[in-house]
Amino acid sequence: MPRLDLKAFLSVPDLEAGVLRAASSRPFEDEPLRILAAFRVASELGLEPDPKTRDLFRTRRSLLREVPTKDIREEFLEILAGPDCARQLRLMDECRILTVLFPELEPGRRCAVEYYGQGGVLTHTLAALSRGGFLFDHLAEVFPGLAQGRQVPGASPSSTPRRRALFMLTVLLHDIAKPSTARRIKGRLRFFGHDAKGALAASRVMRRLRFPKGEIAEVAEVIRHHLRPGNLAASGKVTERACRRFFQDTGKAAFSLLLTAWADHASYLAEEILIEHLPLMASWTRGKGTMEAGFQAPPGMDKDTAKTLRHLWTVSILLAGLLARPSSPLERLVNGNDVMRALDLKPGPSVGKVLGEVDRAQAAGRLADRKEALAFLSGLRLKQRRNKISSS
Repeated sequence: MPRLDLKAFLSVPDLEAGVLRAASSRPFEDEPLRILAAFRVASELGLEPDPKTRDLFRTRRSLLREVPTKDIREEFLEILAGPDCARQLRLMDECRILTVLFPELEPGRRCAVEYYGQGGVLTHTLAALSRGGFLFDHLAEVFPGLAQGRQVPGASPSSTPRRRALFMLTVLLHDIAKPSTARRIKGRLRFFGHDAKGALAASRVMRRLRFPKGEIAEVAEVIRHHLRPGNLAASGKVTERACRRFFQDTGKAAFSLLLTAWADHASYLAEEILIEHLPLMASWTRGKGTMEAGFQAPPGMDKDTAKTLRHLWTVSILLAGLLARPSSPLERLVNGNDVMRALDLKPGPSVGKVLGEVDRAQAAGRLADRKEALAFLSGLRLKQRRNKISSS
């Protein structure tokens, strides 16, 4: 569908007031997609629909269900790629448009209200989107020295608006499964499994909107692993071994995953606090904060702020480690046939697990060539035999 031009259907925006006003309701009733196009134009021009226009959109929001899925997807992606994405999505939610497009987000409005405040999980999600926008605006300050040419949304010359939009979509959907997994255990609200279930739920949403399979897989992989940086942060330091395992498991999703984790955890800090600590965060990626040294909170910092900064430190250290890695993956020293012959295995998941062990040993520098890799497999075979003898 051609890009919708709203100039004929909106009064001249009052640029000084930053307002976008609808001239009448008829054009939006005739073509409901113009409702989304209005938010896209508002984002592009730095405007905000005035209260009467938002009321108009709120009362006509159900008309969006009649719009073809493909048109909804493309117009929404343009909003996500816009410079004012977070504010526009917040306004769309005030009009209850966001949850017409993504009804799976509606249960989050009533979940964990005592933790996140009014609006519950959805309030947290919108805050994370805001921090995602902040990250793009201050990327060179938060992560100085990002390698040129890396496929980082909004960070390098090779990035595209589509990649930035996919990143923001990932942030929008990252906690989609929290309401369905919420359980109160010993007085504490927990969300066990919301990462794995969230990956499945996000995949269903994107299939409904007819995204390409590759983009669905990418977003799902980030959501599946989005708790990993936080889990590493709990120890207060990131070992070389933990870093290698992280990148082994997350693969090509690592960059987007780290940016998503940063936006997720930064949502717990006010923007002025983030700005105050930009120099400190920059020092982490430059290498002044090292993996084994662990995180050191500035003197006098309150416990909650220190906890959040420890999470952001972990993301920075992992990103620094990723930038230091070779740009191309190591060539495998053995293949599945080698594993099956050495360990007398049949084709199946166990072969992949053994290959993973070999890959990790190679990445750690313990295996230099094929001969050493085959010797490693022989060692696994001996270990396997010893285990059988001891258990018999």
